[in-house]
Amino acid sequence: MTTNLVQRGMGRARRVTRRGSKALKQHLTNLWDEPPPKRIVFVAGCQRSGTSMTYLIFDRDPGAQVFDEFSVLSSDDRVEGLRLNAIEEVRERFQRSPAHLIVAKPLVESQRLAALLDEFEDSRAVWMFRRYTDVINSNMKRFGLDNGFHDLQPIFDGDETNWRAEGLEPDVVTTIRSFDRAKLSRTDAAALFWYARNSLLFKNGLERDERVRVCRYETLVTRPEEVIRNLYRFFEHPQPEEVDLAHGIETSSLGKGSGVTLAPEIEALCESMHERLLALVDPELRA
Repeated sequence: MTTNLVQRGMGRARRVTRRGSKALKQHLTNLWDEPPPKRIVFVAGCQRSGTSMTYLIFDRDPGAQVFDEFSVLSSDDRVEGLRLNAIEEVRERFQRSPAHLIVAKPLVESQRLAALLDEFEDSRAVWMFRRYTDVINSNMKRFGLDNGFHDLQPIFDGDETNWRAEGLEPDVVTTIRSFDRAKLSRTDAAALFWYARNSLLFKNGLERDERVRVCRYETLVTRPEEVIRNLYRFFEHPQPEEVDLAHGIETSSLGKGSGVTLAPEIEALCESMHERLLALVDPELRA
């Protein structure tokens, strides 16, 4: 455990140093060359669906700046350090950035995605999704076996001050509350949270919003070059040729949740949602 903490700390330190060096180069480049228009991209979706992999891909872009969930954009959140600061503060931070491509991952604001896109002119969003069984497995491994219950509690309690329950459609809340939480298994609870978070894509017609691109995790890790090329076209932003943005992406995480079992009615609910998401994947990448 100690070794892992040290390694993660060293990794963060390397990223901070590299990003500082990259920002300096971006400032100098802007002095010499006419910079392309600034593009702002939000990465949204359910936790453990490949969102970190996505923003790290763009972190390799020399002309990009990325903001993780825990960043200066959420420095005012004294509870979890995840909620975005006031929009004007976020806007000022974006304006001060020397980067031509700004990628932010405010996952806990996925329910506010439409409002964020409206706030920032010509912005784009990538909604990442991953098969629910693999997300459940990853969630429980990363956050603990009982994390699904923790995530569902605000929904059962109707606590819309908590991001987990904020902005959900009434029928989604009703569906989740129709289950007896005392009888839910750990995997059932995590599955219902996956269902709740991905239902937010269909709020306010985001599935039809031309500013939003739905991206499947399984396709990203098996065909990374194609997916990355497709995303840069969607951003209408030049893809850097001097770096391998797909470096290190591998398929070892696929199918890790194949042994996850769910109550039949909850599995049917998730399977239906998964089919809806699959139907939104770009036809070029659907095979």
